[in-house]
Amino acid sequence: MARTSKYTAAEKWIITQFRGLWSTWPAKDECINAARRAPDKYECADCRKLFRRSYMNADHIEPAICPVKGYEGKGVYAERLFVSVDKLQALCIECHKTKTVAENKIRAAEARKRTQSATE
Repeated sequence: MARTSKYTAAEKWIITQFRGLWSTWPAKDECINAARRAPDKYECADCRKLFRRSYMNADHIEPAICPVKGYEGKGVYAERLFVSVDKLQALCIECHKTKTVAENKIRAAEARKRTQSATE
């Protein structure tokens, strides 16, 4: 039987708790600070434009939840979420949104494949 929810209640809880911890992860600030080019001017790693710090996001180069495999358990998720600064990139809000939308499309397509193969 296919799940109606993307994640179980426990998985949702784990993801939410870990994301809360991620907000204070030191490498996140290190990543954005490394993109500083002038006072309150930070360079996006994708479009290379300069933005105020409040318009920047620390992005995982390798997504914390693999777009192809999906959620692989709390251990894998923690390892992929709490990474060193060299595995992060500073992206402006728009570039981060574009990358996230693309990853989510892959996730949705892969989830459909898994659901179809499970029902066959």
